[in-house]
Amino acid sequence: MCSNVVIASDLGGSTRETIESAARIREKSSTVPIVLIVTNSCEDFAVAALKAGVNDYLKGHVTAQQLIESIRRLVPAGQSPSNCQLKTRMWIGDSEVSRSLLAYVSRLASTNSTVLITGETGTGKDLAAGLIHSMGGRSARPFVALNCAAIPDSLLESELFGRERGAYTGADTAYEGRLKMADGGTVFFDEIGDLTAYGQAKLLRVLESRQVQRLGSAADISLNIRILSATNQDLAAMIERGQFRRDLYYRLGVTRLDIPPLRARRDDIASLLMHFADGFSRELGIVFAGFSRRALQALTAFDWPGNVRQLRNVVEEIFVRLPAQPVDVEDLPPEITGERGRLPEVPSEEAEDEKSRILRMLKAAHWNKKRAAAQLKWSRMTLYRKMAMHHISGRKGVGGEPAPAEIKASA
Repeated sequence: MCSNVVIASDLGGSTRETIESAARIREKSSTVPIVLIVTNSCEDFAVAALKAGVNDYLKGHVTAQQLIESIRRLVPAGQSPSNCQLKTRMWIGDSEVSRSLLAYVSRLASTNSTVLITGETGTGKDLAAGLIHSMGGRSARPFVALNCAAIPDSLLESELFGRERGAYTGADTAYEGRLKMADGGTVFFDEIGDLTAYGQAKLLRVLESRQVQRLGSAADISLNIRILSATNQDLAAMIERGQFRRDLYYRLGVTRLDIPPLRARRDDIASLLMHFADGFSRELGIVFAGFSRRALQALTAFDWPGNVRQLRNVVEEIFVRLPAQPVDVEDLPPEITGERGRLPEVPSEEAEDEKSRILRMLKAAHWNKKRAAAQLKWSRMTLYRKMAMHHISGRKGVGGEPAPAEIKASA
């Protein structure tokens, strides 16, 4: 079994406000471990944190490994991150936009209001929902996330409200339902704009009554839950088109939280790049050689239409292709550098074939792929794709000559 751990940070406000939040959490639960992360500290704050019931007090820019080690010290044996899936919710970035956002998240966490979270795809709406829960008074209770696009109408009532044994054919066991599972905690409805008209009507009744009836039962079951929801769609426009209920919209949007796109907080990009690079380097067991200044400039200047999710995917692609080399601008995917997937010019029939040209450039560069790509006027990613297409393995023979596999391939 996995233990709950509360991680609080002063990135969303003052250190004193964060300590006060930790004290409120301690009042709700005397056993849940609390880890406090602060950007600035002094002895008085450390003493205040101790009095508030904080179990561990970390200062400065804390790495993921430091946080995991802290949690391992606090969680009982048999329930440590090595024995269960560790899920930490951390907002990466210290730009002014992120600081303002986290300050508002902190205020939302101190209330019990229903919150509608909006923003483009990949901005971190689910992360914001998790932060609201983990920083609030319900943090010791469950956080249940539901993807509204993945629940068909035929299963909605059983999945959300539960069922009694024998309620329908195949219902061999009773099931309490996802809403009741979150009793005392938080329910997060992700992609709320994809909820069907049938589902919208059912959810509206829950919001109004805070009660459900299991399938096969006429008894009302009371719910003590906080409702959070998120969407990347324009619900107001959907209301005008008759696709979303106006009364449900007002119930969900008691308070609003809009997550800015990554292009509106470019100062966070470098921190996010290093965060994901650190994660992949530990996952793959390699030492990351870093980004060049030109690569960081290109990555920071890019508009990131897919936001943080796209950035993470780009870092993963870089690690798959270049696990042990410094990343330069030539190594970035075409959409970052502006190539837009454009292939190099096709040589004329009179010119040498592409495979021979690649092999000649590789030999001239002593199989240094970065130099060969520069001579070919390609990015390193394009060179690797072409080598794979022509079955060139990239191995070097004696004296820089192609290994037998390359010689055979080019024959």
